[in-house]
Amino acid sequence: MAPPMVSLSKKEPSKSKLVFDDLPLEKEDGPAPPSVITVGDEQRSRRLRFQKNQRKCRLIVGFVTIMIIIAVATALTFTLVKLLHKHRKSWTVPEKNGQTSNVNVDDKNQLIRARHHHHNDQGQSVCLESLHEYHRRFVAYRDCSTLVCYIDRLDETYEVGYARWEAYETNGKDSKALKVIGKPIEIEVLRHIGDIHIYAHCQNGTSYWAMEIEETEITTEIKVVYV
Repeated sequence: MAPPMVSLSKKEPSKSKLVFDDLPLEKEDGPAPPSVITVGDEQRSRRLRFQKNQRKCRLIVGFVTIMIIIAVATALTFTLVKLLHKHRKSWTVPEKNGQTSNVNVDDKNQLIRARHHHHNDQGQSVCLESLHEYHRRFVAYRDCSTLVCYIDRLDETYEVGYARWEAYETNGKDSKALKVIGKPIEIEVLRHIGDIHIYAHCQNGTSYWAMEIEETEITTEIKVVYV
C-alpha cells in the first residue's frame, strides 16, 4: 500500500519571531553626534556675555567713582580744618591795670608769647615776657629788668590756651600771683626740662620754679611775684 501524499503548498508559514529581533542594538563606536546650535542660541549667548561685561564695567566704574568721591571729600575736609584752625599771628591784649601786652603765636611749634613794657608810678621800667610752650607744657615768665625767670606748668592744651589769649583781647587780662619755690634751677636741669624754647627764653638769667596761688593764700612768709 502506498504512503499518504502531503502537499507542501498548503503548509502555513511559521509565525515565530526571529530571536535576534529582541536583542538590543549595539552602540556605535566614536564621538557623540554634535548638538545642534541655532542662530537664536548664539545671539542669546552673545547678549548674555555683553550684559555680564556691562555689569562688570558698571561695578568698576562705580567703585572708581566712590574712591574719587572719598578722596575729594577727604581733601576738602583737610583743607576746611586747616582754614578753621588758621590762627592769627599777633594781636594786642589790654590789661586791667591799664597796660597792654603784645601777643605773638607760633602754630608750628605751639608757642604763645606775650610781652608788656611800661613804666610804673615811680618811673621805673617794667618789662615782662611770657612764653607758653605747649609741647613741654611749661610757661616761663621772664622779668626783662632783673633777668629772672619764673617757670610754672601748663594745665591746658594749645587750642585752649589760644582761645584764652584771644578772649583777653575783648575781656582784658588780670594779673595773677605766683609763689616762688625753692632755690634757683641749675642750668643743666633747665636745659633738660625746658628743652629748646624754654631754655633759650631763660638761659641768660636765673630761673625759679613757681606756682599760681590765690590772693587768700598769700602770707608774709612766702615770696610772691605778679605776672
